[in-house]
Amino acid sequence: SLERARLFEETEIARSQTEALFTGSENVVRSTSMDGILAALVQATALKDLDRATLFFFNRVWQDTAPESTIVVATWQNKNQKQLVPVGTTYSHDTYPLFQFLRKDAPSIIEDFTTFPHLDENSRRLFVEGLGLRTAITVPLVVGDQWLGFVMGLSSTVHHINESELRQITSLTSQAATVAQSQRLYQEADSRAEREQI
Repeated sequence: SLERARLFEETEIARSQTEALFTGSENVVRSTSMDGILAALVQATALKDLDRATLFFFNRVWQDTAPESTIVVATWQNKNQKQLVPVGTTYSHDTYPLFQFLRKDAPSIIEDFTTFPHLDENSRRLFVEGLGLRTAITVPLVVGDQWLGFVMGLSSTVHHINESELRQITSLTSQAATVAQSQRLYQEADSRAEREQI
């Protein structure tokens, strides 16, 4: 009977996650802005349990050599949280070596900034002292072989993301990457047309 209850609970969790993934996928595809893409991604995954999430694009596609900077293109805050970084903020990769720990093929998780051994002092000062943060998860935005940027979730308390939650975040982020890339290309074409018209 205990085993049956455990199996029922696991089945209900899996069903709930599948429904959230389906709804999230639908909402991501229907999004008409970067903020909309990020909000849909967050609401359908464990990212909603964190304090905030940010959608970043590199200044150019990361291929053989790393791009020089990363730009904030959308932000989301949990209730009662203030926006820490405005859209348009640019971070130089030279100033924050933490960017070297990003991976194209898998998410990166720092469960606690205060004990993470590879954190440079600039990044530790920014995340721990300046922003009061403890946990970060970064998930790459990749379309085909193009690494466009990443989504970062942040929490002021230590937060553990389990394997099932991580799979769900990764799956939906790959869809979000395609939609975000399409919107970025559309915005660039629109801006170009506007400049040519002027």
